[in-house]
Amino acid sequence: MLSDFLHRARVSKTLKPYRRSAARRSAPVESGQLVELTYDTFAEVALNQSFDVLVLFRAPHCSSCRPLLSAMEQLARKYKNVSNLLIAHYDTSANDPIEGYKLLGTPTLLFATRTAKAAPLRFEGGTALKEVDKFVIKHATVALQARATGDNSSSARTASPAHHDDL
Repeated sequence: MLSDFLHRARVSKTLKPYRRSAARRSAPVESGQLVELTYDTFAEVALNQSFDVLVLFRAPHCSSCRPLLSAMEQLARKYKNVSNLLIAHYDTSANDPIEGYKLLGTPTLLFATRTAKAAPLRFEGGTALKEVDKFVIKHATVALQARATGDNSSSARTASPAHHDDL
């Protein structure tokens, strides 16, 4: 078995590198839900240029990650009617690092807008929901208010985003 594998690897000279990725969830991406990304799904979902994507890179043992994870769940519910904004998290202990996304540790919160997937913006604030929400409002390239037609494809920023006192 092993000798066959090594022979095929030597002959074809192509082996895909092994990448650690948590198991894929079969549940579809639903609005209002915090999306769990894996190494295998990251490119397909987070690098999709149809979406602005806010990603929390976290680890289960990280005590500083818990308040941000809670804030992300609340943001996902708040923006459930915004079709081109995705709120997600990525477990760094269950998945290999994403090439090009430099993490200094956990938690790291990066915002990959539709126009700058290769250079995501780093959130430098605290763990409070209001701070994260202000960051999203400031940097979003999609209209954060759901339109009556359901079309949220404008690449222009919202001129004056609504103030949300309920956060």
